[in-house]
Amino acid sequence: MTVTDKFEVLLYCKIYTDTYPTLRGEATGEELYNFLIASCGHAFDGDTMLEGDLNIWYLGCNEKFGEIHYKDKVWKWGHYESSFANVFALVNAVYKDGHFTDTQYVMLLSKIMEAVLEFNDMYHMVDYLRHKRDNIPWVNTEGVARQEEFKKLVSDSKEN
Repeated sequence: MTVTDKFEVLLYCKIYTDTYPTLRGEATGEELYNFLIASCGHAFDGDTMLEGDLNIWYLGCNEKFGEIHYKDKVWKWGHYESSFANVFALVNAVYKDGHFTDTQYVMLLSKIMEAVLEFNDMYHMVDYLRHKRDNIPWVNTEGVARQEEFKKLVSDSKEN
């Protein structure tokens, strides 16, 4: 497998009034990577859109339901069941199959880690992005629990 080979993929989650930009059909690793790190365009500070609300983040912390399909692998979740474990599993599977470069893989893992450690809830994302934009220190009130969740996520992946 190479980063230019196409594979079947579906990335979907319901946010707000079903406005997540679903990726469905055949894609290359580059196309999937670009989708995952693209700004979703749903984080607003008043009337101003905040850049950086990544598609990958909504897959891991939306409040409703969604699903990820990669080749024959499927991850589905219901209301309040989204998890970065699903996103992490997708990124690992695609990387192990040779569809992501090392640089892409590291960037995606860093974006997953950023979300898990900094907000891990789509409704905290706006505050996080506002603080980041304005260079104001961000205090994650859920930090300790989320750090433990991320440690378990990494530990579980090493066993697979």
